[in-house]
Amino acid sequence: MVPSVPLSFKNTHRSIKSAISDQHHGKDERNGKSGTLGEKENQGTMPKHVAITMDGSRRWAKKNGLTISEGQEAGCRRALEMTMDFFSVGINTVSLFGFSTENWRRPEDEVNYLMNMYETFSRGDTHAPRYATVHNFKLSFIGNRENIPTSLRDVMLEAEEATKSYEGKHLIIAIDYSGRFDILRACKSLAEKAKTG
Repeated sequence: MVPSVPLSFKNTHRSIKSAISDQHHGKDERNGKSGTLGEKENQGTMPKHVAITMDGSRRWAKKNGLTISEGQEAGCRRALEMTMDFFSVGINTVSLFGFSTENWRRPEDEVNYLMNMYETFSRGDTHAPRYATVHNFKLSFIGNRENIPTSLRDVMLEAEEATKSYEGKHLIIAIDYSGRFDILRACKSLAEKAKTG
C-alpha cells in the first residue's frame, strides 16, 4: 500500500527504474560482464499495471497544518501527476483506489466532500478527463455506483464515454469499491447465466 501523501510520491518513477536497474546491476554470473541492462532488456521487468491505495492524505494534512480537504485535494493532484509519470516509463495501466466501501463510515460531511472532490477531479479542463484527452489514455471507474450521487455517476459516464476509444494507456479509478464487491458481482453474473441456461 502506498499512501497518497503528496510529497511521498516524489520521483516514484525513478524509484521504479532504479529498482529494476538494481536487479540487473553488477556482475552477470553467466558471462562475467558487469553493468546495467539497457532500455530494451528492461522492458520485460517493468510492471504493466500499478495499483495505488489512496491513503494518508488526512495524516499528511494534519502534519502540515492543512485542512483535511486540502490534504485530499493535494493527494488527488499528486496521484494524477504520478499516473503521468508511470505512463512515461512504460507502465500502461494505473489503478487508483480512492474510496473504499468502508469509507461510507466516515463523518457525513467528509463523505460529501469526497464525493464532490471526485466529481471535480473527474470533470473540467484541469482534471482527469482533460489529461486523458491530451495524453490519449482511457479513463474508467470501478465499484458499486448505486450509492454514489447521481451527479458523480453522470460525470463518470461522461469521462468513460469521452475516452473509450483511447488504447495503450488506462487509468482506473475505484470509488465505493471493495474486493467483496467484485466477488458479489461475479456471483450475481454466474447466477444470471445459470438462470438463462
